[in-house]
Amino acid sequence: MAANYGVNFNISNGAASPIKVQSDTPIGIAGAIKGASKEMIYTKAGYESVDSFPIFAFSNVSKAKEFVNDLIKENNLQDFRLLDTLECINLQNVSNVIIISFFEESEESENTLTNIVNAIEAFKKAKHKTGFNPDLIIAPYYSHEAGVKAKLESVASSMNITAIVDLYATNVGEAINTMEA
Repeated sequence: MAANYGVNFNISNGAASPIKVQSDTPIGIAGAIKGASKEMIYTKAGYESVDSFPIFAFSNVSKAKEFVNDLIKENNLQDFRLLDTLECINLQNVSNVIIISFFEESEESENTLTNIVNAIEAFKKAKHKTGFNPDLIIAPYYSHEAGVKAKLESVASSMNITAIVDLYATNVGEAINTMEA
């Protein structure tokens, strides 16, 4: 009632733990773990097929984190970027489906960019392969690259979903030029 008369007030539930929000927005992540081969990923998931890099859906962030963490530990890998991305989503306290389209990082940056573009393209077939379509796609650590940004926007447009891209700029003019590029 006081809010109707311009008085500021806060509403809280007084809970000792944060509230987890159930979301029906599947998030698609194009991600890599340096040193992880497609054979390692398929073996961890219990599959034998290794034709192309996998795209897997997880019922929530915790299950995706567990899979990636176990993959890193079991194969003694040192790349925690995908795990960090999942932890950041987890810290938002949202429970939703996570779709990870894996790709392989190469010593050659051109090959890595080709691989990530293919991983982003794989989101178009996510419904067929995982049973879920992402409503939001990201490519952390790579989306600032022009080719990756263009592919994210292209796939998002064709699927009528949202893509989030990173923007590295030191001033407003640089940011505007980068956005328009």
